[in-house]
Amino acid sequence: HNRFSFAICGHPGDWRKANTIRQAAAFNQPIIAFESRPFDGNMGRTFSFVSVNSEQVIVRALKKAENSNEIIIRLQESQGKEASGVRIKFPLRILSAREVNGVEEPLRRISLSDTTLVLNFKPYQPRTIALILAASVEKVSPAQSIDLGLDYNLDAISPDDNKSDGNIIDGKTIPS
Repeated sequence: HNRFSFAICGHPGDWRKANTIRQAAAFNQPIIAFESRPFDGNMGRTFSFVSVNSEQVIVRALKKAENSNEIIIRLQESQGKEASGVRIKFPLRILSAREVNGVEEPLRRISLSDTTLVLNFKPYQPRTIALILAASVEKVSPAQSIDLGLDYNLDAISPDDNKSDGNIIDGKTIPS
């Protein structure tokens, strides 16, 4: 079974005013709700690890660097217009920041301003930044998880002349 989804989002004006890129991201990557234990720290009722002050610039990824302890943030201008003075704010002081390419090789240093980066973007420009943040004074218990037994090694594809040599769903396979 193949499943796909699509959405139609009516709006006045052009696609930029309707925030179509953000609407698509919300549709394709819905928020997943989960329950957590109450935290007695002093961070308040809400907490954001990163915020961007421009509707034009979106965060594409936030992850640990592949070969260092840096944090990687991938950003992109999404409306096809220059964006200057975009402020990317973190909850902790930024100790170092450098721009890297898509495979995290260094390009250039970025000047710092406490907890905020200020960047300029060309139309549709992606930018990848490697950061080191100051250590947090808040200590949180590590997250706990459990392993799920999932079958990943299914025979899912077969030649047309032998459609039943595998079993992905009800004894059938995807034709190769």
